[in-house]
Amino acid sequence: MREDLLKEVFLDLEEQQRRNEETEAFRRQEIREKHPEIAALMEKREDLIRETMRGILRGETAPEDLPERMEEVSGKIRDSLREKGYPENYLAPVYTCPICRDTGYTGEQVRERCTCITERYQAKLRRAIGLPEDGRETFESFNESLFSAEKLPGAEFSQREVMRIIRKTCETWADTCPAQQPRDLVLSGKSGLGKTFLLHAMAARLITRGHQVLLISAYSFLETARKSYFENDDRLEELIGTPVLMLDDLGSEPLLQNVTIEQLFNLINERQRRNLPTVISTNLNQEELRTRYTERIASRLTDKRNVQFLVLRGSDVRTGRKETGGPAGTEEGANREENDMSIQIYCGKKNFDTQKAERFFKERRIPVQMLDLKKHPLGEREVRLMIQQIGLDRLMDREDKKVREHPACYYLQESLVIPAVQEAPWLLRTPIVRNGSRMTAGYCPEVWEQWIGE
Repeated sequence: MREDLLKEVFLDLEEQQRRNEETEAFRRQEIREKHPEIAALMEKREDLIRETMRGILRGETAPEDLPERMEEVSGKIRDSLREKGYPENYLAPVYTCPICRDTGYTGEQVRERCTCITERYQAKLRRAIGLPEDGRETFESFNESLFSAEKLPGAEFSQREVMRIIRKTCETWADTCPAQQPRDLVLSGKSGLGKTFLLHAMAARLITRGHQVLLISAYSFLETARKSYFENDDRLEELIGTPVLMLDDLGSEPLLQNVTIEQLFNLINERQRRNLPTVISTNLNQEELRTRYTERIASRLTDKRNVQFLVLRGSDVRTGRKETGGPAGTEEGANREENDMSIQIYCGKKNFDTQKAERFFKERRIPVQMLDLKKHPLGEREVRLMIQQIGLDRLMDREDKKVREHPACYYLQESLVIPAVQEAPWLLRTPIVRNGSRMTAGYCPEVWEQWIGE
């Protein structure tokens, strides 16, 4: 388990214990103030415990007598609570997890982590690697009816049959990792064929099985590689050494001289040398991988001894765009039609919504320009357009405590907001996605789908 996330889990548990204790205290105080007759029974029960303990110490009382006497008083309390319209357990200790009683551990002689800790950890890990929080992208929710049952051009099989086989292959890979052979997996195919869904499904299954997974976009890999090269940052080693690495949308990242190809080769070669599983999704076919990344990298991604190279074919399940030809089993002739839309994404704080927004448009072959707010000074007209299109309430990242403490968060006049945002762009909710004169703040796929459909 990742120690940083596990530490967060136990900190969350401590906070939950504190809130539960506050709830208990509030309920007890409420009963004391509104129903003194029940409060008297509560005091009687506490006195009974104290008297019994003193009697046991003096040898005057048998401990076996306590449970029966306690139950008699507790029964009266429960009856009184019901009569007053409260649940009979209203004054019982409040636990989020009844199994471990919010301690995080079960067992007396042999202490083991409770299942609630595992579940909390897995939820945090899913969020940390960018998996959808609604849990919809799993093998269990895979819907093969989304794929056409018509035969593919020049083939004797349908897209649905192809996806059924690929889905089973990916599930088997996730169920047997790290013992699976071949060790690595590449999913190749055009946008909208389900590559990212399958990556998420594999990651979710691996997390459920207790494996440590790191899922990143190709763009995020490039940022890590760039910092490693120019700033001697050691985070690339984390990618090299993580037990299971999933690299999404390879080919969408820019090619930086002396960085992209060199560091990608280092990543793939070193992971294969260490026998660590890697899964890659890409819109490129084998020849395009060879052209873009050189023979050295392509040979490592297509070596059948170490890599299973799966080709997804057919229609884009989001837009209905169809494959228009080409020999069976290849990608030549597939429609490369692109949307004329051009998107700008303003990003500042690191968050998964920015990564998801970038992936949303790149999967649809829509050009994306990333504008880092730390390096891109905002003009007055840009900020004014943001206010007009998004609104002041949504434009400010009010979920951030630091933003809420800034006076600009409460300005109502544009003349005050604009210079404040220009000076402190971290006030903004990101990503801000711009399509011409239209803008959104945060992750808004429904709006973006409308843009595409126009």
